[in-house]
Amino acid sequence: MKDEDVQADPGAYYRHANGTIISSGSRSTSSVRIETVTREIVKTGYWRFRQPNFTLFWLRSGIRPLEVEVGGRSAVIDGRQTDCLASVPPGMISEGLMSTDRICSYDVVSIDPSLFGEGAAALLEQPLTGFSDQAIQGGLRELMTWRDDATFPLMADGWTLQTIARLQKLQTGDSSRTGATPLSASVLQLIDEYVRSTLHEPIELVDLADIAGMSVRHFSRSFKQTRGETPARFVFQCRLERAQRLLRETSYPLSHIAALCGFSHPQHLSNSFRRLMGMTPTQFRAQFVR
Repeated sequence: MKDEDVQADPGAYYRHANGTIISSGSRSTSSVRIETVTREIVKTGYWRFRQPNFTLFWLRSGIRPLEVEVGGRSAVIDGRQTDCLASVPPGMISEGLMSTDRICSYDVVSIDPSLFGEGAAALLEQPLTGFSDQAIQGGLRELMTWRDDATFPLMADGWTLQTIARLQKLQTGDSSRTGATPLSASVLQLIDEYVRSTLHEPIELVDLADIAGMSVRHFSRSFKQTRGETPARFVFQCRLERAQRLLRETSYPLSHIAALCGFSHPQHLSNSFRRLMGMTPTQFRAQFVR
């Protein structure tokens, strides 16, 4: 494949880049799609891009001087600067020229615009180019190595909401207003019942937000304000608690317990158990064998 040419709507949206794709991979949820690409570009590289979703680029390595035009605004990123980010609002044209180390790698994150609350609306209109944020980049790096199991959608949606908040802070410099309101005891009870009844299945933030009758962004903030932990952490803790109970009270094999608790593989359960409990599931179970 010599060129990338993905068009959701040939009349309006497009994605063009020269060079040869050496490797690529993607992961997605209902609200975010993450692509990792390694590309070989022999001479000058170029791209032209317009997509319906909010897009965040992470230019990881191999890209040298970079001239960018987004929405008619030009910017030149210092050729010594690598490992940087750029955001492009929905429907906005982005194009540019670059020289590379022949091999370059980058991530493309596509985010559903409906996740952007009123306070972050400016991000849907104004691009950001040539910046770095260790929290965003570190979280994305972790997310791309996260297991493809029932915990991934919550981790991905949680990272997405945190990224929107950090981008908003970068753009406005104001992080004091959260707009969060506490969740009622009855809503928390409904969420608790839903989570515990579906631990063996994938659980996404949108499912929990629907129960609360809130947007995903508002729900995530309100849940953390009320319980002092993120929804993803709460669901993960529920999975681990069920695993502990099954290890204590049953003789089920570890593979069956992992499936009942929403872990993709027994090793994932073992790693999580060891990290948080300081022992393996087998060692934990041995404490209760008479």
